[in-house]
Amino acid sequence: GCSVAGLMKRSFPTAVGHATHYIIHPWDSSFGRLVGMLSTLEELYRETQLARGESPRSALFWIDIFAIDQHLHLEGYSDASKLWFHRDELLRNVRSCLEAIPHACVFMEPAEAPLLLERAWCLYECMQAMIYSDKLHILQ
Repeated sequence: GCSVAGLMKRSFPTAVGHATHYIIHPWDSSFGRLVGMLSTLEELYRETQLARGESPRSALFWIDIFAIDQHLHLEGYSDASKLWFHRDELLRNVRSCLEAIPHACVFMEPAEAPLLLERAWCLYECMQAMIYSDKLHILQ
């Protein structure tokens, strides 16, 4: 198995690098709206760097559906004897990603009743981001 990011790294090595933003989003939210928000976030990230007199770099987004090998992830749930180990490893991975990635972004969509607030995994990621992330951003 391979993640989308892993496949891209093999085919387009310069398109994948160390993430600058960890994206927290529910899978059933509007992907098009998420991409639009990320495009705006990219522009703001570059503007902030320019305002500081820095050379602008691209924002690199860590999005679970692309960064995690989904086949390997699902296989971890097929063996009941290893289920708790698999879950614990996923929880540790979230923490270590948030510690290493300087920005965490919470995608609150739709604004009037964000789906994220109804997803236990997203709430766990938000809690971890509040503890371990340097900067937390709310995207609406």
